[in-house]
Amino acid sequence: MSRTFFRRLLVPAAAAATLLGGFGAAVLAARDVRGDGFFRPWSATPDASAADRYHYSLTVRVRPLLFWITRKGVGSGRITRADGQGSTRLFELLIGSDPARTPMHINRWGYVAEVHRDEAVAILGLMTEANEQTVEEAGRTVNGRPRAEHRFKAIRATVAEGTASAQVVRISLAEDFTLHDLPAVLGQLPEGGAATARVQLPDGVRPGFLGAVADLVRETIEAARSSNAGPRTPSATYVWDRGLYDLTCSSRPFRAPKDEAIRCSGCLESEFRIRNRARGDKTTFRLAYATDGPLAGIPVRIVYRPRWWFEAELTLAEAR
Repeated sequence: MSRTFFRRLLVPAAAAATLLGGFGAAVLAARDVRGDGFFRPWSATPDASAADRYHYSLTVRVRPLLFWITRKGVGSGRITRADGQGSTRLFELLIGSDPARTPMHINRWGYVAEVHRDEAVAILGLMTEANEQTVEEAGRTVNGRPRAEHRFKAIRATVAEGTASAQVVRISLAEDFTLHDLPAVLGQLPEGGAATARVQLPDGVRPGFLGAVADLVRETIEAARSSNAGPRTPSATYVWDRGLYDLTCSSRPFRAPKDEAIRCSGCLESEFRIRNRARGDKTTFRLAYATDGPLAGIPVRIVYRPRWWFEAELTLAEAR
């Protein structure tokens, strides 16, 4: 996953900050819409009733000078996972701002879905398309753009038999759809897109960002449960689009901040580091998750700080 895409996907818009687009069970619920035809070859996709869904509340913090300014409830997120027939696994991540709760009604959100089957994966990434770097730029974008122009960017990718390929699709819609309208936006995606060349992958590369993170979370849990601590910094190389990324993590016991009502007994907090092999760009984020019980491996807290003065946090609000 490129640094730009990851940043837009994980940091939703909010008050007085650099506002970059969002980090879903809708594919499961919308498999018959035209935009979801990309997933039809994966006939073993888990049934929606068997999926586990986890809902999050978004908080952002801004430090214009010496002190942090906090704004809670400016958006939401959802993680979905499910196991299908055989080795089929589904991961989905949907995060974004709520324009009804943000200044200037800024609407930025993103979505990633991965369907894994054996050593292959089908990937869909979708996000609102915007390039603003400051709140002033965000205001000019919102106020200056024609009302009929609401741009979205989608990436469709497949990884199979050691080969990665991808398509990029851009669309402009008359309605300013929010993250709550994901099925409607998927239905607007055309069948085709700008094709890219196929790339042969080295041995050992894992297909998909979400699957790679889930695998490393599992490894840290196994190490925490074992009397033999095992590797301290598990790592993986994964492919996003056609690029290679190195993913590592280091873990420690999690202690919830005193001002937050996060309940997590025996939790780990892992710092994940992503390095783009081609450019050397680095990205970090933190996950806190339980090592046992019904929420084992499920983040109760996700924190991302792209700059020293801006931080976004997702806190688990509900699981069903």
